[in-house]
Amino acid sequence: METKPTLVKIRKGARAFFKNSEFSGGEQSLDDAIWEDCIFENCKIVVEQGNFTLTRCKFIKCSLRLEGRAANVIKLVELFSKSVVDENVESQK
Repeated sequence: METKPTLVKIRKGARAFFKNSEFSGGEQSLDDAIWEDCIFENCKIVVEQGNFTLTRCKFIKCSLRLEGRAANVIKLVELFSKSVVDENVESQK
C-alpha cells in the first residue's frame, strides 16, 4: 500500500511528508521528504542527496543504493575508517 504525500512548507520550499505510510516492493527515493512512522518492505531504497528526515521508520528486507553526493560521503567515511584502523595497527607495533 502506498500513500500520497502531503506537502509541507519548509524554509527553502516544500517537501513531501509521509506519516504512517507503508511501501512494498519497487524503488523508493528518500530524498526531499520527511518520513515518520513509515514501513518499507522489500523496497530498493535510493539516496542521492541525503536531504531527508526519518523518524521511527522500519526497513524490512530492503536494499540500499547510494548515488551522487550520498555515495561521496560513504567514500569519505571509508577513507576515515581506514586511516583510524591504520593508526591503531601502527601504534601496536
